Amino acid sequence: MNLTEENIKNLTSMWRIVNKNMNSHYIDSRYEYGDLNYSQWPNRLWFNGNITEYGLEKAIEVINNSSTEIIIPYWDINNNQYHKTFEKYGFEKKLEQTGMCLKLRESLKSFSTLTLEKVDNNTKAKQWEKLFEKAFNYNIDERVIAANLTDLDFFIATHNGEPIGTALLYSHNKDIIGIHSMGIIPNKRRQGFAKQMMIHLINQSIEKGFKYATLQSSKSGKNLYLKLGFKEQFTLTSYHIKQTNINI
Repeated sequence: MNLTEENIKNLTSMWRIVNKNMNSHYIDSRYEYGDLNYSQWPNRLWFNGNITEYGLEKAIEVINNSSTEIIIPYWDINNNQYHKTFEKYGFEKKLEQTGMCLKLRESLKSFSTLTLEKVDNNTKAKQWEKLFEKAFNYNIDERVIAANLTDLDFFIATHNGEPIGTALLYSHNKDIIGIHSMGIIPNKRRQGFAKQMMIHLINQSIEKGFKYATLQSSKSGKNLYLKLGFKEQFTLTSYHIKQTNINI
């Protein structure tokens, strides 16, 4: 099993299923994308093979015809240096993350009073949306959350009854669990809650029988994941076009 490819499959299959559930999934021979005008996620366009200049030209047409920002993620796992092609067509880096993987073994010790509450109704979906936006300054609309409760597991982290953060688990096969959207609201950071939440998520994944956990880490979170045993796999760069009136 190629764990790097499985990390990417977990991510892209999650985008695919969410977009399908929202009736916003579009597919081309070169790429797939989602286009929701009321949520920043999962408005992604991803290539299902080699990136060509013609493919990027068609992608720009999609972006120009959208009423919202569509981001193109790119993982250079074969050292193809496609970033030069992105730059040629006016794309800029919006976000850079590190794909990481952990082999799940024994449960980790936890002495925390932090708990994870699963989102299972519209009220909690709205609460998750607000917490996530505070943690990431980024919006996932409550309608997207509520429509995907069967396929994705959304969690609200609480400490002494107070909501402090969010997390999302998604599995594309029986062996691998993807950990996504894990964040702590600003006034609760630097208190050890991120580590406590990760330990909860890892232990829960072990209990459910998963063999590996994958994630995509920001620069600020990478040291925590390394200390917990995650290994670096690849760099994920997300591109966008600030001015979408580019002539091609």
